[in-house]
Amino acid sequence: MPYSEAVAAEVRAWMGRRGVNQRQLAELLGEDTFWVSRRVHARARLTVDDLVRIARVLGCSIHDLLPRLDSNQEPSGIEFSQVTEGLAAA
Repeated sequence: MPYSEAVAAEVRAWMGRRGVNQRQLAELLGEDTFWVSRRVHARARLTVDDLVRIARVLGCSIHDLLPRLDSNQEPSGIEFSQVTEGLAAA
């Protein structure tokens, strides 16, 4: 599974833990449901800024949304510097 799909799955898992559906997440983020749907199903990439916003809304850390990188997963264009910059800002 590409890493971007694993991140999207982790976002969906946290949504489930918090009892937040896509419509509610969209409202909390000030986005539309199409925007949320594309990201939580890995049809559009989640940026570090997106992950920071989602983590704040779901009451978790950005670290919680980033699954451990498996040796079978491809980073899907994620640059380490982007991740570390986002983590420092969170």
